[in-house]
Amino acid sequence: MSKKAHSCHVTFLDDVVATYDVPKDSKGSVLFQSVVRSLELTNESKYFGLLYLDNQSYPMWLDLDKKIKSQMKNEPPYKFQFRVKYYVSEPGSMLLEEITRYQFVLQLKKDIFQQRLSCTFRTLALLASYVIQSELGDFDPTIHKARYLREFKFIPNQPTDLEKEIAELHALHTGLTPEEVEVKYLEKAKWLSGYGVDARSVRDVHGVALKLGISPPGIQVLQGSTVRDVFDWHYITKLRFHQKKFYIKVASKQPGGGEQEHCFLVDKTKHCKLLWKVCLEHHGFYKTLPALERDGTLVRSASQRALKVDTPTRTNNTSDMSRDHSRDRTPRAREISRDLTQPPPRDLPSRDPHRSNSQPNTPHRTSRPRDRSEPRDMSRDMSRDMSRDVTRDPSRDRSQGHQHRSRERVTPDYQRI
Repeated sequence: MSKKAHSCHVTFLDDVVATYDVPKDSKGSVLFQSVVRSLELTNESKYFGLLYLDNQSYPMWLDLDKKIKSQMKNEPPYKFQFRVKYYVSEPGSMLLEEITRYQFVLQLKKDIFQQRLSCTFRTLALLASYVIQSELGDFDPTIHKARYLREFKFIPNQPTDLEKEIAELHALHTGLTPEEVEVKYLEKAKWLSGYGVDARSVRDVHGVALKLGISPPGIQVLQGSTVRDVFDWHYITKLRFHQKKFYIKVASKQPGGGEQEHCFLVDKTKHCKLLWKVCLEHHGFYKTLPALERDGTLVRSASQRALKVDTPTRTNNTSDMSRDHSRDRTPRAREISRDLTQPPPRDLPSRDPHRSNSQPNTPHRTSRPRDRSEPRDMSRDMSRDMSRDVTRDPSRDRSQGHQHRSRERVTPDYQRI
């Protein structure tokens, strides 16, 4: 490895590890693009991300717009996990490419094995039989003898009666292609409890331990295994945090019902900011997808609503979004908001707001070769959609009699809570 490059070890969803050497000053996007190219996922890479653990073993997503070395607290080689970051509510129909569906199946297999998803014995056997049909093809009694499934592990301490149930169901799938059984797998797995939920520990204002589950429909409020509430992405109008407090403002589903703000407590300020950032990224992602009611009818997209985002910031250390600074507040009580109803600018200048303007060492592919028709290009530059420089017009501050300072800390107004 060159002295001007960092070594990055990426673990794929099938537990294969590949090494990538990237220049020391590279942004996360350089590594991520090398990974998705090796997996042939370039058209639908927006659903995936690279996960790593900080020095306190807290899971964090690699920011594609920041330098890798600025995010990593340990020494190289850096270790990452390639994972699904954004699940979808209808994976069988919304995922257009077979290779993307295959990666989702691998992710859900891992979720079940690590007990992030719960399912009954019968459902587990059915899902496992789909995997066996995809991997081994049609059941053949002359080849598939007793205990032919012992090398496949779907849950820890797998019992033999589960293997017998899987074998019986495998025999019923004769004639199904790998593509067909993978769609069936996704359509069945999407109904499992915990599907697509990224749960983060919080407390309510009374100190009761809860979890906020970030999921395709919205943000779930979980108490144990019970879902106390769900804040739909379409009705979330503001996300903000202050120190260890995380706020979610939700519009009423009834016309003229107003808005209600919910407060949650997080153990550490750093984790509160990360929770805010993850929720903001997921809101920005799911607003670009069609929303489906349970009966399948299309409802209003989240992009038709406005999400306001509040957080203390430094102007020389910007968060990943554009902000419009309110004119009617002092610098220490200025509301920071983001309007999601407007399309993102393509090339935002850093000063004047009025002027418009590596391959891996070891090639790796986790899918088997299959014939696929040319898919419709659904790729989008999510980093351009969700990460833009903050600009400030100094004339706004001068009009209020305040001198603009580049390092001034902005604090939101919490007196309304």
